[in-house]
Parts: sequence; C-alpha cells; structure tokens
Amino acid sequence: MARGGRRDEPIDRSSGPLAEFVDDLRRLRGETSLEEVGRRIGYHPSTVSRRLKPVELPPWHFVEVYVRACGADRTRTWLALVFFFITTWVGQDYLAPQ
Repeated sequence: MARGGRRDEPIDRSSGPLAEFVDDLRRLRGETSLEEVGRRIGYHPSTVSRRLKPVELPPWHFVEVYVRACGADRTRTWLALVFFFITTWVGQDYLAPQ
C-alpha cells in the first residue's frame, strides 16, 4: 500500500542519537502508510505518528512490533532493539548509589 496523507516532517539527524534512531525507523517503513502499519500492529495511525517523532524514545514494545510490521527480518529487529537499549543507556548513571 502506498503512502497517503500527510508527509513526515524532516528530522535533523545531527540533533542526536534519538533523532537518528527515529529517522531510521521512519526509513524502514518505506512507502507503507501509517494507517497500514497501525493496522498491522494494532495502533491508531496518530499513535504511530507520535511515536515516530524525535521528542522521546518510543517504548520497547512499539519498536519491536513496528520493525516487524515494516517487514524486517529477525536480525534487523534485534539490531533495532540493541540500538534502542544503547540509546536509553546514554547519559544514565544506573550504577551510582541511589
């Protein structure tokens, strides 16, 4: 199904790893519409659109089902998830005493 509706706003990839990650997710979608991806994963298209903005890191579950819905194989899915965890670790001090 070809893309229809609004066009995605361009993402400035130089603004950081979150922007790069979300832009990569968008590129993975190719010509598939938000409506079609949403139907495949059980999300409303507006939710899919909101998750694909470089404002906050999308939830792990969304990344997993989104990558699969875009037709990526298991290797690509796991690479996306590894990158997801790497980007969430950056700037966090999980080992410091609380």
